[in-house]
Amino acid sequence: MFSLRPGRNATQKVTEKKDKTRVVLHVPNDLRRTVVDLAKEQGKVLSAFYLECFKKGLEVCQKNLD
Repeated sequence: MFSLRPGRNATQKVTEKKDKTRVVLHVPNDLRRTVVDLAKEQGKVLSAFYLECFKKGLEVCQKNLD
């Protein structure tokens, strides 16, 4: 399961529920909408797009959005 939560600082929190691992990403509000729109334009699965961003660092993703 994957969900987006707005927040001031970008953080990643992983919680386990039963057999499912839930990843909740806290993303700055201004970056959140832009990344969501970009992911839709590219036709990418949003969760994969965000996890890729966290592996590289959100700074890299922000540069890609500019």
